[in-house]
Amino acid sequence: KTGMFNEDIRSADFNFTIRLAYHYDAVVLYEPLAVRLAHPANRSTQFNIANYFDYLTTFEALFSENKIERSSLNYARWNTHFKVGEIYRQKGQKKSAVKNYLAALQYKPLHFPTYKKIAGALVS
Repeated sequence: KTGMFNEDIRSADFNFTIRLAYHYDAVVLYEPLAVRLAHPANRSTQFNIANYFDYLTTFEALFSENKIERSSLNYARWNTHFKVGEIYRQKGQKKSAVKNYLAALQYKPLHFPTYKKIAGALVS
């Protein structure tokens, strides 16, 4: 039902978990089931631009398979562009930051914090 684990994308675990959640019931357990070693070289600590676009690819696939509503896809699109804008802003790449903030506004045109981020990127 869920298909295979897609190792071609960085966020393969997120993609697989979302597909599992679509097909099967889940529960929340408030106890650790695994231990993970976190250090600066871990891929999981390096959530970068490619991860966000893989996240978006997951939502686009779910939408194309009629598994989510357009509103959920548009939220994922907004979130991706907003977060990528943040990464570029933190790196001092103002033009790329503004480009992504503007792309985010296509999906949430009345999100005033995004306008604030654009102004901040242009002024700083």
